[in-house]
Amino acid sequence: MSQLNIEISLAEATDLIRLQPLFEEMYAHFFAANGVTELSPNGFKHWQSGYERARNVSRTVYICYDNNTPVGFIEGQIRIGSPVIGQGKLGHTAHLYVNPDYRRNGLAKKLYQTQQTWFISKKISYETLDVVCGNNIGLAFWSAIGFKSSFINMLKPVDLNSRAGAHKKEE
Repeated sequence: MSQLNIEISLAEATDLIRLQPLFEEMYAHFFAANGVTELSPNGFKHWQSGYERARNVSRTVYICYDNNTPVGFIEGQIRIGSPVIGQGKLGHTAHLYVNPDYRRNGLAKKLYQTQQTWFISKKISYETLDVVCGNNIGLAFWSAIGFKSSFINMLKPVDLNSRAGAHKKEE
């Protein structure tokens, strides 16, 4: 790879359409890792549509460009944690993705540090994120910068037809 000309900037809502190929690559990677996490047909448009009203208030997307071509991005969200365990205001990393051709150049870490500065400006108490099961690259990255496993989120599809049939048999 030739010399990188990297720039990281806060996304405007109009910039997000340029992320669609990366967003779809990321979800293909998730699905390959666990066979469960699949992007819905309108998943990108749904993600994109919620950005403008929350931009820089409770949600940010930073885009990493190489010569004006998007090669990675990170999405951060402000959430309120559980009062039961006293978490307070949380900075949640919803997505982080770097094109495989650009990995191992420190771009994910630069994206994370940029987002972390925004989180700190929002006076968060903790940072949270989810790592897709089977995404060993992601797990290693987040563990290396100090994140620890807290919960495991599990998913099971529900067959509404069989449940309805079982309920009718009981009646």
